Amino acid sequence: MSNTPLETGYNSGVLGHGVPSERERLGTVERLLDPITLAALAPVALEPTARCLELGGGSGSIAYHLAELVPDGEVVVTDVDTSFLEQRFPNLRIVQHDLRRDPCPGEPFDLVHCRAVLEHLPQRRELVHSLRSWVRPGGHILLECYDTAAAAVTPYPLRAMVDALSRLMAQQIGTDLTFARRLPLAVTDSGFVTVDVSRHPFTIGDGGPGEAMLLTSIRQVLPALLESELLGPAELGAFTEWVGTPGNLDVYSHLCSVLARRPDGPD
Repeated sequence: MSNTPLETGYNSGVLGHGVPSERERLGTVERLLDPITLAALAPVALEPTARCLELGGGSGSIAYHLAELVPDGEVVVTDVDTSFLEQRFPNLRIVQHDLRRDPCPGEPFDLVHCRAVLEHLPQRRELVHSLRSWVRPGGHILLECYDTAAAAVTPYPLRAMVDALSRLMAQQIGTDLTFARRLPLAVTDSGFVTVDVSRHPFTIGDGGPGEAMLLTSIRQVLPALLESELLGPAELGAFTEWVGTPGNLDVYSHLCSVLARRPDGPD
């Protein structure tokens, strides 16, 4: 397994593994998103011998959980940069992999999970269609993407901050944080069935895990925001004052989770 990260807009930008605070930021992501992902996966009855694929594994928390669920099966976890992944289980296989161009890392899987990845890739809709062949007939796929539409309509300074974050990620990475609203249709158009869609709000102002993730991300990318002039000192000051005022509370984003099944039988 190579230790040299594959070159992509994501891992060479403000959210790459090479950024000193990125592991800390991913920890806040896991604390916020893992309970949502595990609840979304609860209807899937995985046999101990099941084979699972975790795409864009980050720090590995979901892959490790899946490895415990399928002790006699296999979990393949991929990322363009695998430096944060650890070989904790004998049934875990770590693969450096670029979803944009690399083939499926094995035979079709019983479960494919991909979280906070597709919105960062320009071929996102085509990739959803391609992933159908990576799921065995009768198997499941769970795709999860961020949607920051809530911040676009807030009357508070939060709006300018999230807008600046979104535009920076679009410039550096090619991110589209509106794709989540088109994700369910992309899944059904790709031939999946039994589609279940859920949306989970993230809040700021309550001191919870959603606030921790947002503020950690802001601290990490703030120099780039100011240097690019996507965010000005006045907007930063207004946001800081709003966040520091007790009683202020708002929703800034959602996670859209789409669980679906590939139909039984041949195509």
